Amino acid sequence: MKKFFLKLWRGIKSSVSSDELRRKTLFRVLNVALAFTAFAMTIVNIFTKEYQIMWASAACMIFVVANIFLVGIDKIRNVVYTVFVIAVTILLGYFLISGIPNGFSALWIVLVPGFAMLVFGLGGGSAFSLTIFALTAFMLWTPLGQSLLQFEYTKEFMLRFPFLYFSIYAISLFIEIVRRETQKQLEQAKKQFYYLYRHDALTGLYNRYGMLEFVEHVYDEKSQTGVTAMLFDVDNFKTINDAYGHEFGDQVLVKIAQITKNIVCEECQCCRWGGEEFLLLMQCNYDPKILAERLLAEIAHAPVMTNDKEVHVTISIGACVAKNLKEDEFRKIIDLADRAMYRAKQAGKNRIEFCEYDSQNPDEE
Repeated sequence: MKKFFLKLWRGIKSSVSSDELRRKTLFRVLNVALAFTAFAMTIVNIFTKEYQIMWASAACMIFVVANIFLVGIDKIRNVVYTVFVIAVTILLGYFLISGIPNGFSALWIVLVPGFAMLVFGLGGGSAFSLTIFALTAFMLWTPLGQSLLQFEYTKEFMLRFPFLYFSIYAISLFIEIVRRETQKQLEQAKKQFYYLYRHDALTGLYNRYGMLEFVEHVYDEKSQTGVTAMLFDVDNFKTINDAYGHEFGDQVLVKIAQITKNIVCEECQCCRWGGEEFLLLMQCNYDPKILAERLLAEIAHAPVMTNDKEVHVTISIGACVAKNLKEDEFRKIIDLADRAMYRAKQAGKNRIEFCEYDSQNPDEE
């Protein structure tokens, strides 16, 4: 029993943060309450020997108990919700027409729409709640409805009913609006956090985590025949920072990122790999040598302004052209591109060094 209540408490706590769990939990709470009501009516009908009504009450009890378990099945959840709305509408109509017991009838007429509002959400719950109010108003205040009702409610109840009903309706509506607004803000914060997690704040390019995620989840196996990893960084970047300041160094990185984004196509992905290093992955049919030469030239001829002075910077590029590449070998070609970039630095900078990798002949680099 202790485990049962602990599990129930955990479910209620999780339902506060999860929209679907919240709906399922409230749906089950409402069905449990309806099941107890139907059970009580069944017992009363047995003692009063109203066996036809007893079977109807027992069938209702079985139906709502089944709902408690059926709502856990994802494939039929929407069907269960729909059937529930229809069944509860019929049940409330039955309460109104039969008029017994008066306490149950008044209670459910007022409370069920409020619960439905929370269970089904603002749109569906609101429509259902207003439909029940229209049905109840018809039964209480029209001659035809009163003749069908065959039960005389007190004037006090008829006067208090709209106030009670719309008080619960307004509270439910307020809770749902606040919940939706909170959920919207949480989703926006989640998207912003996810963007910052995957992107470099300075350049707007992918960061290392974003690129590795791209490699893991977006890699197209059809492009195995031609993938190039191109690693490049700014020559003498420490000297530039010391001479012109770190703000100017940031401008240089932003400039290089803009030039790279303007050059590459949609099938290429570029990221700030770390510090002044950039990584470019090519999965297109464009010649990597032509792209590397263009990138080298455009960066060298695009000055960065500081104190009305033009400063030219250069980069060194290491590229690895891979053949028959497998998804788990991206790290290998990035490492080879890094070695090629180091050779470019050693050979005088502002230049390109290429190497090749074939997964079918991994020893031939």
